[in-house]
Amino acid sequence: MRRLMITTCLLLVAGCESKPTNDEYAANFVPPTLLKRAEYETLLEARWTRLDRNLDGAIAQSEVPVKYAKRLNALDADHDGKITHREFISGSLARFDREDANHDGLLTNVESSAARTAEDASNNASSAAAVK
Repeated sequence: MRRLMITTCLLLVAGCESKPTNDEYAANFVPPTLLKRAEYETLLEARWTRLDRNLDGAIAQSEVPVKYAKRLNALDADHDGKITHREFISGSLARFDREDANHDGLLTNVESSAARTAEDASNNASSAAAVK
């Protein structure tokens, strides 16, 4: 009987440890977001103003934050080393359209996260292939 009680207690304790608590659920909760394409365009204009620090109408390599360098440099359609306003807006909107999986003009955080995960996987595969 004692052995049965000890085994039961151990199983209960083991089961409790594997399940996340309500606090863990709350800490990891990401509220759903919904971004309309028109709102995104407005956000892009504000971002453009912040990035074009010298106000010359282009984002030079020195103005590109290191964290976003790869993504921003991909917007340089003519590969002249600077990103014009037109390149920035059209390239960013094209990205929005690619991430909008169901093409309803609304981007959810789920769609965006899935697209970025796929992009990272593709980039990692390309990097691995280049090393071989």
